[in-house]
Amino acid sequence: MGCGRKIGPYDCCTIITDDCLHVMAEIPDGIVKLIVTSPPYNNHENKRSSGGDKPAWRPALRNIEYGSFDDEMPEDEYQAWQQRVILEMLRIVKADGTVAYNHKNRIRNWGIISPLSWILPVANVRQEIVWDRGNSPQVSPVRFLPTTERVYLIGEGRPHFKPEHLIDKEVWHIPPAIWDGIPSFPEPLVERLIDALCPDNGLVADFFVGSGTTPAVARRMGHHFFGCDINSDMAERARERVRNTQPPLFVMQPEQLPLVGAR
Repeated sequence: MGCGRKIGPYDCCTIITDDCLHVMAEIPDGIVKLIVTSPPYNNHENKRSSGGDKPAWRPALRNIEYGSFDDEMPEDEYQAWQQRVILEMLRIVKADGTVAYNHKNRIRNWGIISPLSWILPVANVRQEIVWDRGNSPQVSPVRFLPTTERVYLIGEGRPHFKPEHLIDKEVWHIPPAIWDGIPSFPEPLVERLIDALCPDNGLVADFFVGSGTTPAVARRMGHHFFGCDINSDMAERARERVRNTQPPLFVMQPEQLPLVGAR
């Protein structure tokens, strides 16, 4: 992979293995058009309970591995970490760019923890997309079945937005996806975000790249992409997925486009 452009010290159209904050610290201000990402949810080894003693997750769905990342941080540390991540993402997006940040309400001690509790103190949320997955692995004897997650569109000022999407509703009914045995973004969800929020040949990034849905869809749609993941196995699987994704018949060559963040 690689297209000849540079993003600070990194090659554009690549996926690297490293910590997201370390990677973003090396990227210049205001060069990414769209970030579509979903961080680990701090699921405490994915053994979430509905307030009682028994886990609310079916056993087959409790084994999401993050490599060297421990998905069991103290909640205050997790939220502070996510605030640092959001601020770095906002630093590297363009003035009319967007951070599309996927998360969900989590259950702790008989109540929900909303991602807005750590987003709003540090960032402006332009819109909250409700992603209705249609089903859920989380079943509780005392709650209605939770089937939704959120995509927060974060940014400052007026965003780039294609008028063709003005009639799209803010509740999206899109089934969840599994790629190569890994829970992942559904491609239609990422495609809609990219099509609405990124101009042609724009740069799309994902700093929790996981199974590689964001860069794979960006490549298929003819955009430049960049991604990283702290898990080396996941990063390699994402690279393979992108390598097997066909770009459009005509893609502009690097010499036809300005360099991004070249030093």
